[in-house]
Amino acid sequence: MPSRLLELRVENFRSLRDVRVPLGPLTVLVGPNGVGKSNVLKVFDFLADIIRTDLQPALDARGGFDEVAFWGGHKPPTFMRVRLTATWTTNAALTAPDEYSLTIRRRSLPARFSTSTCPRPGCPLACVAQIWRHLRRTPRTWLPSSST
Repeated sequence: MPSRLLELRVENFRSLRDVRVPLGPLTVLVGPNGVGKSNVLKVFDFLADIIRTDLQPALDARGGFDEVAFWGGHKPPTFMRVRLTATWTTNAALTAPDEYSLTIRRRSLPARFSTSTCPRPGCPLACVAQIWRHLRRTPRTWLPSSST
């Protein structure tokens, strides 16, 4: 049996909330603009970078977990997951394929973030989701001041 990918499953990667893509010998991605076709390809680019460099440099090259994770929900995702099904090893078959899974978990927000206020003076954020969105727009080098 020839070695090939059979399926890609992606959760919480960029615009892909929970996507399953069956892969044939030739797979064509077709659809309107803005539905995630390019992000399906970016998953493969991300996996290749992980293999070439390691997980953290691959995330850093894309702006970190918050820039790569799904942006469309009410709450920030706590993980991203990529699953591949393939026939790469000698024991694999269409009925018993190889399965690979990569789960990347979000580091939690620092304890000094509350659900009612942002640590930056004059910033009236009211919930963790708003704090999360606010922090994504803040430079990575910013650290909240512990002084009052």
